[in-house]
Amino acid sequence: MITPLALTDKKAVAINRGWMAAPPDRSILPNTDTPLDVVKVIGVVLPPSTLFLELSRDTIAGRVWQNLDLDQYARHTGLELVPVVIQLDNDLSDGLSRQWPRPDFGAGKHRAYALQWYSMSVAIFLLYLLLNVRRTT
Repeated sequence: MITPLALTDKKAVAINRGWMAAPPDRSILPNTDTPLDVVKVIGVVLPPSTLFLELSRDTIAGRVWQNLDLDQYARHTGLELVPVVIQLDNDLSDGLSRQWPRPDFGAGKHRAYALQWYSMSVAIFLLYLLLNVRRTT
């Protein structure tokens, strides 16, 4: 759920507050509590996403957007948005899940690939020795 946060200098910033499982009928939006007073935001500043897969030009249906394009969102809302998205880490008890995946892919995956390639090179070397080195007696 993306919510604009008004800043003190006539600008706003998009806050990614988390997500909630959608009901079977997508036309009914789940209810969440949105604070209307001054809030302290703790989160990670991220660049906005720019690569989207859109199969139709009808990407906005009321308050539901298929993808968040900050320029399109700013035109639609009339807000002057800061070109970043803050991924919220606060616990606001608003019913939204904030279990964000880590941005790294993990070194274990790369170590497994390295082990695979080194093992293959050792196997090729041993096969070369076995097939090309002959005993002379």
